[in-house]
Amino acid sequence: VALKQPCLLEGGTSAGKTSVILYLAALLRQPVLRVNLSGQTDVADLVGRYAPEVGSGGWAWQDGPLVTAMTTGAWLILDELNLAEPQVLERLNPVMERQPTLLLNEHDNRQIGGGEQPLAPGFHLFATMNPAEYHGRSPLSPAWIDRWQGYRCVPDPGERDYASMLRQLV
Repeated sequence: VALKQPCLLEGGTSAGKTSVILYLAALLRQPVLRVNLSGQTDVADLVGRYAPEVGSGGWAWQDGPLVTAMTTGAWLILDELNLAEPQVLERLNPVMERQPTLLLNEHDNRQIGGGEQPLAPGFHLFATMNPAEYHGRSPLSPAWIDRWQGYRCVPDPGERDYASMLRQLV
C-alpha cells in the first residue's frame, strides 16, 4: 500500500483475504468499495453505464465503482478475480500501470489519471482470489499475475489462527 502498487491476495476460503484489507482500511480511515466478480460481471459493472433517470424519462451516466474509486480516492477491492471474464480483466490493464489511467470510451472519452482529470489521492486497487483448483476458477496467466506488483499467497488459517480470531471476537 505504501508503495502504491496494486495488491493481489490469493488463498483459500476463510483465509481472511478481504478482511485484512478492510481491517487496514479501517485503521487508516480509508473508504472502501468492493465488487464481487463472477462470470456474469461485465465491464459496465466496473466503469459504469447509462441508466434510466428517475423523473425525467431520459438516460443518465452512472459511474461504476472503478471510476468512483479513482475519482474519490477510495480503495477498490475486486473479490474473486479469477472468476471474471477475460474482457473484464483486460479493461483493468491501464489501471495497473505505475501511473494508473482509465479512458472512459463508454461515456465521454475523458481520461482519469494523467493531465485531464488527475487520479484522486488515496486510490488503491486490491484483488482477492481463491486458488485455481477451486471449482469454476480460471488460472490467470503468469504474465497477468506479474502485473500485480504486490502479490501474496495467503496460507490457510490453522487451529491457532482460529483460536486467536475467536478470542478477538469474544
